Amino acid sequence: MLKLIFVVLSTLCCAGAFAQVNLETGRRYYNYESYSSALPYLQAAAKEGYGEACYLLGRMYYYGMGTEKNLTISERMFRRGLEFGYDKGEIELGDLYFYSYEDYPKALEMYKLAYDNKRTGAVPRIAMYSFYSDLAESIGGKPDEAKAFELIGSSFDEAAWSNDRNVLYLAAMYCVFLHENGKVLDRNKDAVKVACELLYKGRKYYEAACLMRKYNIAVLWCSYMRPQKLFVYTVVKDASRYDYPASELGEMFYIYGMFAHEHNDIDYQMNWGYSIIGAMEKSASYGYVPAMKMLGDWYSGGIHTARNLLKAREWYAKAKAGGADVPEV
Repeated sequence: MLKLIFVVLSTLCCAGAFAQVNLETGRRYYNYESYSSALPYLQAAAKEGYGEACYLLGRMYYYGMGTEKNLTISERMFRRGLEFGYDKGEIELGDLYFYSYEDYPKALEMYKLAYDNKRTGAVPRIAMYSFYSDLAESIGGKPDEAKAFELIGSSFDEAAWSNDRNVLYLAAMYCVFLHENGKVLDRNKDAVKVACELLYKGRKYYEAACLMRKYNIAVLWCSYMRPQKLFVYTVVKDASRYDYPASELGEMFYIYGMFAHEHNDIDYQMNWGYSIIGAMEKSASYGYVPAMKMLGDWYSGGIHTARNLLKAREWYAKAKAGGADVPEV
C-alpha cells in the first residue's frame, strides 16, 4: 500500500514538474518573440491551470502573434488567467472591449476592476470617461474636464508611459491646462513641451505641430531627440501619411512652409521632401486659402522663387475666390 501511494505521489510530482517546464519554455519562447514555438507549450501549461500561460495566450490571440487573431479565444484566455489568480489581464480585457467591440460600459467595468486591484494604467483609462463626451454619454454621464484632469494628474506618470492614443491625448491636454494656468509639471518641466511630446508619441502629429506654433516653442526635444525645426518637419510630413481631412492636410503643409519661411531655413528642405515653395503649393492643392494668398505674395515679390506676376495673379484669384483679401498686381 505504501508503495502504491509513493508511486501515485511521484507521478503527480512529475506531472506538476512537466507543467512548470511547459510554462517556463513557453514564456522563454514568448520573450524571444518566437510566438509559434511558444504556442504549444503555453497551451499545455494553460490546461494545467497556470494563469500566466492563459494571459500570454490571451495576448497572442488578441494580436495574432504566432497564431491567427481570435478575439473570442483571447477574451476567454484573459478571463481564465484571472480566474486562476494571475495578477494581470483586467486592463487587456478592458482594451479588448473598448477597441475591438466598442462596448465602452463593459470596458469601464474592467478598468474599475483593474483599479480595485491596483493595476498600473487603470486610472488614466477611467479618466477618459470624464474627458471624452461620447464615453461619458455611453455610461449615462456628462463630460467633466475638471474631474478628468484631477484623475490624470494623480496618475500622470502612468499616462505618459502609456501607448494608448486616447490616454496620451488626454495627458497632453492636461499639460496644456497647466501651462495656460501658469503651472509646471513635477521637476519644473515645461508642461506645453511635454504636451507636444505626448502628442507625438500618440501619433497626433497635426495637433503637435499646431501646439508648437501656437505657443511659439523655441526648443523642443521629442522622443527621438530632434530639435524643434526637425520635429516640425517630421510631424507635418508624417501626418500626411495618415487619413486626415484635406482641410487639415492643407494646414499641415502651410505650417511646414511657414516655419521654414519664418526661420529662413533652407538647409533641410530637400532632406524632408519639400522645398518651401513646394510645401506651400502642396498646401494650396488641398484648398487651403491662406496658402494660396501666400503663394501670390511670394510669386509677386520673388520670395523663395523667381518673380512671376502671372502666377501671382493666378494664386491671388484663387485666394480671392476663397474669401481672402488680396492686393492688386
